[in-house]
Amino acid sequence: MDKTARTVDVEDVQIQSAAFPTATNEAPAWLPSLRQFVSHLSRHLSLDRLEASGLILPAGKSPEAQEVRNDPPQLIFSKVPALLVYVDGAPRLPRLSGSSLQRVLNTSVLLLHDQSGQFYLHLFDGFVQAAGIQGPWSAVPNPSADL
Repeated sequence: MDKTARTVDVEDVQIQSAAFPTATNEAPAWLPSLRQFVSHLSRHLSLDRLEASGLILPAGKSPEAQEVRNDPPQLIFSKVPALLVYVDGAPRLPRLSGSSLQRVLNTSVLLLHDQSGQFYLHLFDGFVQAAGIQGPWSAVPNPSADL
């Protein structure tokens, strides 16, 4: 370890055992692959990066166990063509300057909200609208100038 240069040279890396909390029976089969992978890693590392990652612990301190969440994803099935628009949490609706519309910020698509409570989603070369974020959505035949 060179504290002045803040670097660490790692030698003779050996993995004695491994534990995989969600695949406890697979550890013996995966251990040889893990050992082979580690043998090809860089041996010259940044001390700052090691400290930040928690790989270097103060003497006498053991690592803390981390809870692993592997909840299965919610499956959504549709018998007709559909579009899934992800909104991260409840819609955040700041007002757009120079307009009466609000834009939903916590999504990557153009999703707008007006004073009457309607939502408008920009889709292809037009808009669809719904009274609530969950739909049902219908085409907007003549979009207003604000949209």
